[in-house]
Amino acid sequence: MSVISSYINGNHRTTIYTDGTRVKETGYYIQETDAEGKKIQRWVETDTDNFIYERPENITIKITDLCNAGCLFCSEGSHKDGKIGDLNNFTEMLNSFYPGLEVNITGGNPLSHPNLMAFLEDLKQRGVIVNLNINQAHIKDNKELIKKLIADKLIYGLGITLSDAHNKDDFKFIDKLGDTVIIHVVAGILNRHDLPALQGRRVLIQGFKTTGRGEGLFQKYKKEIEKNISWLQKKLPALHSMCKIISFDILGLKQINPARVLHLFDIPSSSVYDIEGFKKRDTLGNIIVPDLYIDVPNMTVSVSVDMPKENFHTINGNETISELLNISTL
Repeated sequence: MSVISSYINGNHRTTIYTDGTRVKETGYYIQETDAEGKKIQRWVETDTDNFIYERPENITIKITDLCNAGCLFCSEGSHKDGKIGDLNNFTEMLNSFYPGLEVNITGGNPLSHPNLMAFLEDLKQRGVIVNLNINQAHIKDNKELIKKLIADKLIYGLGITLSDAHNKDDFKFIDKLGDTVIIHVVAGILNRHDLPALQGRRVLIQGFKTTGRGEGLFQKYKKEIEKNISWLQKKLPALHSMCKIISFDILGLKQINPARVLHLFDIPSSSVYDIEGFKKRDTLGNIIVPDLYIDVPNMTVSVSVDMPKENFHTINGNETISELLNISTL
């Protein structure tokens, strides 16, 4: 295991390793002179209540609303005539990217964006760690492109939203990609028929979002969706044993509450995973959240895609990522 990147952000140092481990230490560097008279820097650790951020460490960028998969639960409401984001509007933002920044590219169908390759090449040159999210429905027509993205190290991780658990050809291809892949599933949509596809794989459980087409689906099938979420809670210990790794997005944590289900600690999920009420700044006004969500087609920004619409702010594209983090945490 070796170091991919190490950088200072606010009151702490972050070190990222090749296996995905991220170590964060509060402190600061001081300059000293060694026995031979050479100037050296020494790290001095400090004990503080919060990590403070001058710039985001994770950015999710939706680059397009164009998608032909037609998922009924799509929280973005992406469709075959969806708007393609103009990445040329974000020169200042790109110029403020730094080595070790983690960027998650999503859509819509990001593979359909005409400037995807140029964008990824640019990010690679800047030392950015990129993950790409796609739908399983788009594997068949993009196998060579996907292999190239991984072989050329344009992406470090590939998130694939499960849409057909019984497509053996897709999963043969997925298995050849190794640990690059994490299968994305949605609480309330996942059911017992999908479980064999998750055996031995890395899995991200996302919460069911009542935005986009998800709103209409929830209104129509509320009981069935809630029943599936309850089923998933009960099935989680078995799922935990059969999968290689299980992780959750914020809404997934709230809806499933794995800490309670797996008996890690017994605290109501509403008090731990309150996306609407969590603090963005400390009492002194320092930013204490590291995340940013940028919607390129609609030119808006927030700290998370899960935030209520009133927490999204309009942007012009000339902002740096530090300015965008400041805007989103006001």
